[in-house]
Amino acid sequence: MDIKLKNGTIAYNVKSGDLAELERLGLIDETTKTVTGDDVQELNTCVLCGKKYTGFGNSTWGYWELHGASKQDDATKGENMRCCDNCNKYYIIPARLKLAGYGVQAVQKTK
Repeated sequence: MDIKLKNGTIAYNVKSGDLAELERLGLIDETTKTVTGDDVQELNTCVLCGKKYTGFGNSTWGYWELHGASKQDDATKGENMRCCDNCNKYYIIPARLKLAGYGVQAVQKTK
């Protein structure tokens, strides 16, 4: 992906692993944008792992209730606090299945 950095320049063909290094160097922040052709998207931060992602993200509905929030708080947080695809796969979907009575354990990520 192409990233527009804080100073206005564009870093081309940035791999997802390099995104953390750019952030560590202070070259990207919450206002950093991704650039695809003429399309510019905001770079969002996952509320669960803190990694950057593009696009709308995923609702975290279900996760908060499973971790002690009320149903009302879970609904509010679920729509306002978004997560990346990876956390959706490993944490959100298993949480929803467990709330639905399937007794699913959260999948452990492997490196």
